[in-house]
Amino acid sequence: MLKLFTPTWLKERFSDIPVSFFVKHNIKTIFTDLDNTLISPKNPNATQELTKWINEMKEAGIQVVLVSNNKSSRIEKVAKQVEVPFVYPALKPFHKGLEQAMSVVKCPKEQIVMMGDQLMTDVLGGTTFGLKTILVKPLDKNDGLGTRINRVFEKMILKALYGKNLAMLWEVKSND
Repeated sequence: MLKLFTPTWLKERFSDIPVSFFVKHNIKTIFTDLDNTLISPKNPNATQELTKWINEMKEAGIQVVLVSNNKSSRIEKVAKQVEVPFVYPALKPFHKGLEQAMSVVKCPKEQIVMMGDQLMTDVLGGTTFGLKTILVKPLDKNDGLGTRINRVFEKMILKALYGKNLAMLWEVKSND
């Protein structure tokens, strides 16, 4: 059961993952969550950091698709700013949004990664759909009620997977 919640990789921040990482692992497409993964839930716009990272991915031929459980107006605004396709409502961890995202790309599952900040939605959804997954540290500590509840279970799962010292998790496990 814990295997379903085990990310393929742990990374502290999306922007710390270089193109070379994806090339090394033959990743051609990144399905990614938006809030607390790429930008703060409080931020209505794409940041310079996000725009730069997505442009680097595009230049390398790596496609990025935003796959979010958020409202269409929120995800569409950011997707237009960074000029990437988007899927909403993704209903993660269910596969509806991931199936929609698959119809946008021409890439086998083996070359796709699902990246997000939540075990209960992003990692579980990606893993059960047959994708490699990247868990990133949440950008902002202020979550909505549903996410706060998920974080309680997430913390228990992370402790079961990696031990008690969760602060070290991002330092030790981030290396590939």
